[in-house]
Amino acid sequence: MLRRIYALPLFWAFVLAVVFVIGYAVLNVLYSKSKWLKVLSFVGFALSVWGILYITILKREAGTYSVELTPFYSFIMAKKQPEMYRTVFMNWLLYVPLGVFTPYLLFKKYKKTNAVITVLLAVILSVVVERIQFVYSLGMAEADDVIFNILGAFSGVLGYCFLDYLTKKLENIKNKFLIWFGRIKSKQQVK
Repeated sequence: MLRRIYALPLFWAFVLAVVFVIGYAVLNVLYSKSKWLKVLSFVGFALSVWGILYITILKREAGTYSVELTPFYSFIMAKKQPEMYRTVFMNWLLYVPLGVFTPYLLFKKYKKTNAVITVLLAVILSVVVERIQFVYSLGMAEADDVIFNILGAFSGVLGYCFLDYLTKKLENIKNKFLIWFGRIKSKQQVK
């Protein structure tokens, strides 16, 4: 399945990422107070970490030691090899689910702290993966991979913030709708 996603045209891979974030937003609105959402977040987080480790370490065979520490070197190489744009995009896409799911597993009160912790987790995971790739010669250790992995997680965190905002707005709309139809009492009616 991961190979099929990688083989998608970049536009459709991006659409898939957007549909994923919006789909999770809908689930978050429908089940915001449910423990089911926490379980789904944990499963999503675990699958995200497994996918990252599988793609970047577990499915690779030992080769030669290689490192590229020049930031944005992929864009220089993309002029000669356009496939590098796909590599950059897929590095970004790989960490988006981590950025979406991780904050839901942390503290409900501290949303900004959750975002920072999630990005720091992505930094640590990405650096560790690149270090393992270098030490065990499982691929080229690149600064670009770390940069775009972090940007992917950050994009996921922005998705999380959007989902949180959307959940609050839709919850307010739902409550107004229920008050209007007399299903629940407003705070003014309770007094």
